Amino acid sequence: MKNKKRILCFIILLSILFVLAGCGSQEGQENGNSLATVTIIGPDDVGVILEETEVEIQKDDTALDVLEKAVQEKNIQLEYSGSGTTAYVKAINGLSELDRGAESGWLYRVNGEIPDEGAGTYIVQNGDHLEWFYTTNLSAEFD
Repeated sequence: MKNKKRILCFIILLSILFVLAGCGSQEGQENGNSLATVTIIGPDDVGVILEETEVEIQKDDTALDVLEKAVQEKNIQLEYSGSGTTAYVKAINGLSELDRGAESGWLYRVNGEIPDEGAGTYIVQNGDHLEWFYTTNLSAEFD
């Protein structure tokens, strides 16, 4: 009889632990979301197109994925071509490549640095700040 009580108590204790563990992990998922911030800056006469905005990121989200989420949420026009290594942002908010000269177009920085990878392959990390900006002097950005 004592063994049956011990087994029953053990099963109840295990059940409680499983329930508590399940609640804790769900709460962790809700409160532990990975986030990045995105800003979009046009040329001087246009200015800020998108103020710093938090975007929830998933594992393996690229800079282009994060941009897509941000503009979709704020209803800002985005035009790009390709994917992965061939992804190229052509226009944001109606401002297209070459609109302001032969060396104009969209670039991005992550935490203040222009990455060595394209937006379709750069994997964003929790806490990253992405700044998309329109340049009129592409060659000066890489000096």
